[in-house]
Amino acid sequence: MEFAWGGHIDLTLKRTPDVGCEGNRYWLQGYSGHGVLPTLAAARAVSDAILGNTDELALYQGLSNGRFPGGKHFAAPLEAIGKAWYRLRDSI
Repeated sequence: MEFAWGGHIDLTLKRTPDVGCEGNRYWLQGYSGHGVLPTLAAARAVSDAILGNTDELALYQGLSNGRFPGGKHFAAPLEAIGKAWYRLRDSI
């Protein structure tokens, strides 16, 4: 094999993409390593929504990924611990 990708993967709790909009702001994230095709499909849904057709974007907005575990008291410390772990792992 000549080339391989070894970068980070953005994961969601349920391993489904987090795609949506609020006002005129759109986001596409959390493909959980599922490859290029879901990325292209979500990008098409968002580009269609920008042009006025929100049918496909509504399907993505129906996927609930939930909030980060730990509630308001433990979410920030758990996130910091997770980031520190991956920073340490990447440095080794």
